[in-house]
Amino acid sequence: MYAVYDRWPYIAYDCYNLNHEPIELSGINQIVFCGMGGSGAIGDMFSSILSKTNIHVSIVKGYLLSNTISENSLVASICVILVDTCNHSTNDSYCLRTSMIMCCC
Repeated sequence: MYAVYDRWPYIAYDCYNLNHEPIELSGINQIVFCGMGGSGAIGDMFSSILSKTNIHVSIVKGYLLSNTISENSLVASICVILVDTCNHSTNDSYCLRTSMIMCCC
């Protein structure tokens, strides 16, 4: 499970170098990052990076969005999806393999 954490720099590098279409952000006055647990750490990282800019950043680590969100807000939801589980009948514990995905709404 921890191997995916070791690969994060490579995953980020590969994603950064993809040929993405530019996003028009001229009407955006706030970016909201939503994520719980380890997924919330990504919002913390972006908040730190963007703290030196004039962009207002909010982080939501719960189930409810703030009432300050409007049509001028960009909301990024970061989630961990469980790919598969296996039940060890000897001790009823579960082993989990996870895959990180980023979903932007």
